[in-house]
Amino acid sequence: MRYQYCPNDPIRYATNLRREQGTRSLKWDNARGQDVLIVQTPFECSAEDVIGELCAIMERTVLHTDKYTEVKPGVWVRFVTAADKARMNGCPINTEASTYSVFSCSTESGVCSIYAPQRNQAMISAHCSIPMQIHIDVQELTRTEGLFKKKVVRTGYFTLSFPQDLAGGYRDGDLLLRVGGLEIPATRKMLEQGRVYVKTDLRPEVVSRNKGLELI
Repeated sequence: MRYQYCPNDPIRYATNLRREQGTRSLKWDNARGQDVLIVQTPFECSAEDVIGELCAIMERTVLHTDKYTEVKPGVWVRFVTAADKARMNGCPINTEASTYSVFSCSTESGVCSIYAPQRNQAMISAHCSIPMQIHIDVQELTRTEGLFKKKVVRTGYFTLSFPQDLAGGYRDGDLLLRVGGLEIPATRKMLEQGRVYVKTDLRPEVVSRNKGLELI
């Protein structure tokens, strides 16, 4: 399949992308019977800035038909047909702390044309930024010593437990582990592990550098 990015076509439109309140579902308005491409990018990063590059990458990538495909670090795509939209009543969110964009598209003779969204729409947009509220549990590891008179002894280690659904759209360095004057970027591999151990006598502090990740 070859992919090409085309100028806006008023006949083929997709816009008013939004999150259905209280759900993990995206909804949008589009021309009747129209297929769309959903692009997930890091929070407040524009898919339009990379859509030309994505077209080239998708040509050499096996894309899933029923879920998102990561085509470059932190960027995911999913094609949704008109039938898919009706069946799912929209499209599920992949992960939060991301910006989603919807593009109308059509396929003919092995070429998929992806159409630029209409600009200067006052009240509606083809983009939707979805933050994530996260809690990262920081616990000090201790051990108990003594046979009769027991006492709690510090081990010099802390554990940090990350939410399971955070790793998908995460970029290395979005979170920092701050210990005294030292800052350690948290990587996606750390988040995929779910729990990491830090050797320190000082309690680590987690700091967000991504406005889409709201620490609670």
